[in-house]
Amino acid sequence: MFQTVGSLGVGLILMGWWVWTVATYRKPGRSLGLSGIVTVIIVILMQLVNAKEKLAALTLLFGATWIVTTYDYVKGSAPGGLLELVLTPTWMAWEYLRGVRRVIGSFWSGEWVKNQTVVIKKKVTAGPSWIKSVLTGVVIGLPVVAWLISLLSHADPIFANFVKNIVSEEFLRQLPSRLVWSVFIVIMMLPLLKLAWRGYRSPLGFLTRGWEREMSIVLAMVVVVLGSFLVVQWPYVFVSVAKETDLSMYGVATYSEYVKKGFGDLLQVALLVWGVAWAALLVGKNRVGQALLGLEFGVFVVSIFRRVWLYQSLHGMTLARLYGLVVLVWLVGMMVSMIMRYLYQNVRWVRIEMAWMVAVIFGSILINMESFVVKDPPTVNGRVDYVYLSRLSGDGYAGWKQAQNWAAEKLDKLSKAEGPYAHIYFYDKDDRRDIFYAGLIARELTKSYHELIMQYGSDEEVREYFREVISARLKIRMNLQK
Repeated sequence: MFQTVGSLGVGLILMGWWVWTVATYRKPGRSLGLSGIVTVIIVILMQLVNAKEKLAALTLLFGATWIVTTYDYVKGSAPGGLLELVLTPTWMAWEYLRGVRRVIGSFWSGEWVKNQTVVIKKKVTAGPSWIKSVLTGVVIGLPVVAWLISLLSHADPIFANFVKNIVSEEFLRQLPSRLVWSVFIVIMMLPLLKLAWRGYRSPLGFLTRGWEREMSIVLAMVVVVLGSFLVVQWPYVFVSVAKETDLSMYGVATYSEYVKKGFGDLLQVALLVWGVAWAALLVGKNRVGQALLGLEFGVFVVSIFRRVWLYQSLHGMTLARLYGLVVLVWLVGMMVSMIMRYLYQNVRWVRIEMAWMVAVIFGSILINMESFVVKDPPTVNGRVDYVYLSRLSGDGYAGWKQAQNWAAEKLDKLSKAEGPYAHIYFYDKDDRRDIFYAGLIARELTKSYHELIMQYGSDEEVREYFREVISARLKIRMNLQK
């Protein structure tokens, strides 16, 4: 309440959210499980990472953990399978909408007030009454006092100065909106108190009732198509033969363009094949077709990894490819767990799959992806893409240095033209391109520096930063006037 909310504030909110979930939904006898450990790790990692995509991944991971934990507590047992685990967000959304109807109906009929009165009476008889009185008084009086202080501070400057020594001016200015948003959040969270368990029915349950022949046909068709693809692409990906000259007839200029083309599409194909294999596992009859599909899937995944390696050797690495590899690694683990279900049917594989997903996400966050990009930067037409390096997050600050050094070197060289005609120096196409890229790099690095100095800089550093900005703008204006 006394400063802007940063990663620590968000972490405390998430911890409070998890504690509230456990206190609200956990039934007697149910253990806390791994959700508490995962939440603590998420909060700690939020203080260590700088990349926005990693912070977003941590937030999404907490949301998934909270949904699964709530599902576990309301149901009374963990999800029984991978499909049930995937469908937990759907259950949460549907139960929330039903909770909205229940809350409105409870208030309309007076049942809510009646139930809360019974709960309060039970708590009063179970413990000292003064605790209940103090807590109730604080909850009711805090908004009243906060609004009163805000009005008095606005009315009298002397009292306002006294209050400013205790809390910040920004806090006083935001106090009314904070109260309104707090009330709004409480109202939006009320339906969560009305969640209920009504049983689980798999949407793919129909596959287990007489669809063996149909699933075998689908499986055979997928095996044929995927096998044909592997046979056709084999000479261009797996065999170490110069095939670049043969690609022009297909509208592909270079071999690097070939191995780069369709990476996202290939990932979607891998996901689709995995889905077909999962449906075939539910039917569980055509073991030969499933084995062939599993073998082809393994070769297909290896071909994707080799495409990435070939592209990296020719054109460097990018974050998109690295995170695509993370998805591929996760998919390989899920395919292995599916195969192991045939061998060990009594194991709760859904728990192992949940642990694998959490491990992959945490691993991708803990590994500094930007450092791999900096060591092997992407290239365009044989030139290092320093603009891409300047757009990395703070984890890739080494790339910032490289981009800054390149831009400074180019601008310094072009600004020191020598010779009798230096005053009418003409820039060729390459010079104009370098000037343009140097300008983009300067803009990206300035934006990143501004965000960092405003978030982590001391008061003196912030003042010095703005003095430099104002001084630079004055110099530009004076030069324009000249």
